[in-house]
Amino acid sequence: MKKLYLTAFLNILGHVLFAQGIYIKGGHLSLLGLFDLQVKGNFILDGGSFHNGGQLDLSGNLVNNSTTGIANIGKIRFVGNTPQSISGTAPFLAQYAVIDNTAGITLNTEFRVEDYIIFGEGLIHAQSAFSPLVFSENALSYNAKPESYVNGFVMKEGIGPFRFPVGSSTAFQPIKVDITENSNGLLTKYYEGDAGAATFGTTGTSPIALEAYNNQEYWDINPVGTAKGKITLTWDQHNNPSITPSIYFTVLSIAHKTSEGWLNEGSAKRIFGDPDFDNSLSYGNVEGGSLSNWGIFTLGSIPEAALPVTLVAFSGRKQETSSLLEWSTAEEEKSSHFQVERSIDTKNFEKIGKVDATGGSIVATKYSFIDDTFSQQPGVVYYRLKTVDVDGSFAFSKVISLRNTSSYIDRSIYPNPANRRNGVVVRNTGKSGQISVVDMLGRTIITPVEHLSDGNTKLDLSDFTSGMYLIKINADSRVNVQTLLVE
Repeated sequence: MKKLYLTAFLNILGHVLFAQGIYIKGGHLSLLGLFDLQVKGNFILDGGSFHNGGQLDLSGNLVNNSTTGIANIGKIRFVGNTPQSISGTAPFLAQYAVIDNTAGITLNTEFRVEDYIIFGEGLIHAQSAFSPLVFSENALSYNAKPESYVNGFVMKEGIGPFRFPVGSSTAFQPIKVDITENSNGLLTKYYEGDAGAATFGTTGTSPIALEAYNNQEYWDINPVGTAKGKITLTWDQHNNPSITPSIYFTVLSIAHKTSEGWLNEGSAKRIFGDPDFDNSLSYGNVEGGSLSNWGIFTLGSIPEAALPVTLVAFSGRKQETSSLLEWSTAEEEKSSHFQVERSIDTKNFEKIGKVDATGGSIVATKYSFIDDTFSQQPGVVYYRLKTVDVDGSFAFSKVISLRNTSSYIDRSIYPNPANRRNGVVVRNTGKSGQISVVDMLGRTIITPVEHLSDGNTKLDLSDFTSGMYLIKINADSRVNVQTLLVE
């Protein structure tokens, strides 16, 4: 006999439903798109089925003993104020999920997200590799931060750049992987502690042997099948012992523990610098070469003598309509030249000049470069140096920034994510223009007739469904596209 138990179920205001607890055994429960079901107790699916087309707010535990082959189109929010858990004999699939419980959620079975998960408050505890938080091929992670992330295993399916929102029980320590091949998922977990001493080898993506590694933390990254990609490792003041006698952060690299020992995986492209802070031995990031063999990774360092150029300073300042970049080196060995690069988004850099190096020096040497087109660039302009050795090897400096106040225009949207009830505001400090809104299927939701004036323009989202949208702003002969998440 099919059974469906709903305890103290009632309907308020037509669209909000309340239940003390739900137990489905062999029956079916369908939540329509306009409804918000708030369950104060446990939600148990035991051989029945549940179709979530609206929003489920759960304060208790979730138990799933029913195999589900496809995620529902609705949202599930974990909103309890005591520890919650997801368990059962089968994985639970969700299209959208929100973590909003400071007491945390423990995974005792696989929790799979098909579209996105928003980290609001509280940790997800996933201590077993058999019960990870899984991001499907197109799933995204939003707003992971020190107050909300995954303490345990995270798996990512599909390809593309992905920032694993991982950490320990006390610290948020994410790691980014740009995945180019991925057969069955890439599983990642952060650990505090020593991954173990080993010899320093020369068969990594860089032939330069390491001289030390961080013995206080590491990330274990392994594919379920096969995978290829590049790691971007970030270091900060958490579990960051001194691993080099050098004062230059350019000696830092990615250390990879294998059966051949600790290998240097930081040779293909090393990025030092973030426009949000000055990089040092305390803060920064480094991107390694392409990998097909995975395992344990942490921060490592190479001998200072292995650097082609010892860069001791890099700065910039405005000069009327141009910018002056200045840098100096303490010593150079077999250095070829400096390539000056510029960006307006910190991601896509273009070459704007080349300055020849002295080639070999043990004394301080100063260099400079003038960017005559600085005044033509919009807003904040970012610069970095690519120091190139005679054998073609290279490293990047930190990124510095200069604001072009004569051309800075602020066109932004807030809040983001936004909800349908309150709408969203488009801020504009430039010339007037037009706004259009397009969904992820390419359909125009708001045609480009909404007038964008100097100031703030509010968009009505009451007829929108939850999901991702593109806000297109057409002004000053430019089209600015921003992503909006509607809850």
